[in-house]
Amino acid sequence: VDAFMRSGKLSASDGQPLIAGATVAVNELPVIVFGNVDSRASIAVLDASTPSVFGLSQNYPNPFNPTTAIQFSVITGGRVSLTVYSTLGEEVARLIDSDVPSGSYEIRWDASTLQSGIYFYRLLTGDFVETKKLILMK
Repeated sequence: VDAFMRSGKLSASDGQPLIAGATVAVNELPVIVFGNVDSRASIAVLDASTPSVFGLSQNYPNPFNPTTAIQFSVITGGRVSLTVYSTLGEEVARLIDSDVPSGSYEIRWDASTLQSGIYFYRLLTGDFVETKKLILMK
């Protein structure tokens, strides 16, 4: 909404109520405390209902500078690990490594301490493993 207001495609008088409504909706989400979350990352519950499939979405925006969002879904609660690797396979960030109840989540990650380049992120939970590519472009 903010981007549309800055571009002039949405007036402030139309955009402010949307931002206010979104803020209220976000504040209504259940608060779940997760252990072992990277200090440069924050996690939010998108939907606490049980999804039909495990999933890892492509980060957005991609390419990004310096923050990006990664969404994932878990069918059954349990240990979830979301790790970022360099192209050499070196771990550069462990965004979460914690027990997570079933649901859909979004992690916002600040990669400002890393150099521009291609990185890979991998979600591991139970028998589900998926890896995707992200591009940090400063």
